[in-house]
Amino acid sequence: MINLQAKDHEKEKREKELEILKVNLQVKDHRKEKREKELEILKVDLQAKDKELEKREEDIEILKVNEHL
Repeated sequence: MINLQAKDHEKEKREKELEILKVNLQVKDHRKEKREKELEILKVDLQAKDKELEKREEDIEILKVNEHL
């Protein structure tokens, strides 16, 4: 009887540990998703900055050409 109670207690303990691990995994998954969204935002921002840089470089070239005219 005592052995059975000990096994039940151990089982309950492991089930609680498993629940904690599941919650921790959910938190980590949520953080990962958040970082992935932030990364996408940064990629889009970088693309916009690249386009702006290209436009400014074109403007500089136009100014240089106009300067020589």
